[in-house]
This record gives sequence, structure tokens and C-alpha cells, in this order.
Amino acid sequence: GIADGRGLLASLILGAAGVLCGTAFYATHESLAHSNAKEAAVRGSGDNTVRGSVFDVVRGYHWPQQWKLRSLENEFYRTWVSKEELLRTDQSDQRKLYFRAQKNGDTDTAPVIVGEAVDLLHQIEPASAVIARMTDQAMALLSGFAARSARQSEADIGQATNQAYPTSESEQAALSPFGLTTAPLHVQTLPKQRGRPRGS
Repeated sequence: GIADGRGLLASLILGAAGVLCGTAFYATHESLAHSNAKEAAVRGSGDNTVRGSVFDVVRGYHWPQQWKLRSLENEFYRTWVSKEELLRTDQSDQRKLYFRAQKNGDTDTAPVIVGEAVDLLHQIEPASAVIARMTDQAMALLSGFAARSARQSEADIGQATNQAYPTSESEQAALSPFGLTTAPLHVQTLPKQRGRPRGS
């Protein structure tokens, strides 16, 4: 997922008109997630995320098999992973348990729905701070790229100039009819054209 300026800039360079961020805003003040879930996200790690359909099944969602939900691994997931069909038969009771846990902020049962970009969450903060940080990071990286590109261009021009013109005074004097040390102009001669008949 995209949760910092590097991901934002990379997407724009590749031609995207914008980016869709979910995890980046999970732990913001404006997020509707429970405060316990936000704190769990800040403490979480991308290595502790799992991708499965357990939480979709318990909520009664029928997504296509290839579309699965990523979240932090918790006790409920470990209990029901690979037992989704059994969960469907016990869905009524487990759904009550699930929604009760969601209301109470019990993250051992209710999911903390974040992606691997959760590693980039370090605090609960306003959404505006997330946007400002991402854009500032992207602009700083872009400015750095531009500066390095300019320096490289100057170096390339300098190298090309040294190759095109003599560097020692003796070489310059040999090429100058007046013994001056100024590098001669680079002149490109055009190929001779065959003479045309007069009047043409």
C-alpha cells in the first residue's frame, strides 16, 4: 500500500493521476475505527498481517474467492482460518460475538483492517498531518532528483567539452593560426553538392 511520500511520488512518476490510501489514514483522528484498533495499528507490523476471508464470512459478505481481506492477525482469525465453511454454519452466534467485540474495541476478535504499510504508522494524528507529510516527502524527493539530474547534466556537458576541445596550451596553439589559446569553435561542414546547370 501507499502510506508515504515515496509511494506517492513513484505512482505519479509511473503516470498515475493520484493514489488511493487506506492504511495511511486508519489511525487518524477522523477515522471511524475504535481507539483500541488505532493503537493496535500503530503498534502493528506488516509482518503480522494476514490475508483471508474469515472476517468477510463472519459478517456475511460474499466476495469472490480471489478478493480477500488483509488485517492484523488475531485470535479470532487463528481460530477460524481454513475453517470458513464451518464458520458459515455457526455464523449467527459468531456474528453476535464479532459485532460485540467491534463495539467494545476487542481487537482479539474484531479485525484491525490494515495492509503491510502499517509499518509506516507511528502515531494517532489528524488526517491533515498525514497529507502534509506525504506531500512534503514527495516534493523533497522530487527536488533531490532534480538537483542530482542537473549536476549530472553539467558533468556530462563538461566531459563532452573536454573531449571536443584541446585542453593543453600547446594543443590549442597548434590549432590557432595566431597562437591564441582560445578553444576553436566547433564547425560542422556540409557535404559538397554537385553543381547545377546555370539557369536552373
